[in-house]
Amino acid sequence: RGSLTTISAVNIHVNDVNENPVFEKQTLTCYETHELYDPIQTPLVASDVDAGQSLVMVITGGDPDFKFSIRDDFSLVARKILDFEERSLYKLEVTVIDSGKGALTAVNEVVVEIQNVNEAPWFPESRGMNNPDGTDYRRSIVENSPHGTVVSGGAIVAFDPDQGDDLILS
Repeated sequence: RGSLTTISAVNIHVNDVNENPVFEKQTLTCYETHELYDPIQTPLVASDVDAGQSLVMVITGGDPDFKFSIRDDFSLVARKILDFEERSLYKLEVTVIDSGKGALTAVNEVVVEIQNVNEAPWFPESRGMNNPDGTDYRRSIVENSPHGTVVSGGAIVAFDPDQGDDLILS
C-alpha cells in the first residue's frame, strides 16, 4: 500500500503586533548665542515599522534646568540661554513613544555640543546716584608726576566671560 494524501485550503491569519520604535543616538552642535526656540540643526530622527502609528518624543533625563524641549516635528530647541563657560556639553536622555497597543518606547542619548563665541569684556556698573554700591572709577595723580608714579585709587577691575582670554586694560 502507498501513502495517502489530501489537499485542502488553509487560511492563516497573521496577527500584527506592536513593535518598538527605532531611535538611535544623535549628536547636535550649536553656538552659545543660538536663538531661543529656533531648531538646533535638523530634527531628530525616529521611526516605527508599524503602519499608521504616530510617535511622541520627550526629554526624560540629563536636563535638570529644563534648557531644552522637543517640538512636535522632533526639532530640539533651547528654551533658556546657553553658556559655553557654564556648560559645553549636554547628554540628554530622550524617549520615543509610539501610539500602538502598549505604547512601546525607545530610549537613547542626544548629545548637544555647545560652541564658544567671543564675548565682550565688561566693567562692573559704576557708582552713581542710582547705584551707591557700584564701582568708583575715579583715579587721580599729581600733575607732572615722574614716570612710574602709582595712580591713587587702586586697580581698575574688568571682567571677560571667556575662558582663557587675557584681559588688557588700556
